[in-house]
Amino acid sequence: MDCLNNIDKDAHPENYKKLVLGVENRKPEFEAAQKQGSTLIHRFLSISTMIFLLSACTTGKLYYTKASGERVLGCDVEFVGIPSVDKFAVEYALSLCAKSSVTKGYSIDKEKEYLLTLKLQIPESKCGESWNHKSAKEQYKTGKLSKKEYGYIVAHIDLGLAVVKECSPITK
Repeated sequence: MDCLNNIDKDAHPENYKKLVLGVENRKPEFEAAQKQGSTLIHRFLSISTMIFLLSACTTGKLYYTKASGERVLGCDVEFVGIPSVDKFAVEYALSLCAKSSVTKGYSIDKEKEYLLTLKLQIPESKCGESWNHKSAKEQYKTGKLSKKEYGYIVAHIDLGLAVVKECSPITK
């Protein structure tokens, strides 16, 4: 509506009056279209945000098979954060699950057998400390941990496996 102020109304006064009347008569139409447009923009932004948040979620499942042939979901894990790191957290958790399942006498799917061969060592925490998210993130951001090490440590912490490293007075 404000755009009418930019028109030279003295150049063609009869056309200007028709234009103003036409715009005034269609004002509810224009307002409805504007409202619908902002609703569509809001909906688009909401969906985009949801897709972004879901894309930052890394998941994994491990099934094992009992001697009876029954297939059972052994582990269902999910890590949310940095997908390039979280894939290693999922790998760590599923590997522990696979090793535990096989130890209990179950078998796992052929395509998941590689999980049994993974070496799950993580760097040791400092004397008198245990790994926590803050210290792991600091070590990762300063380049002292690889993505894989950081992912493994995140899973280690989240699974409740992080314990205080005891050191003798000599090794401190």
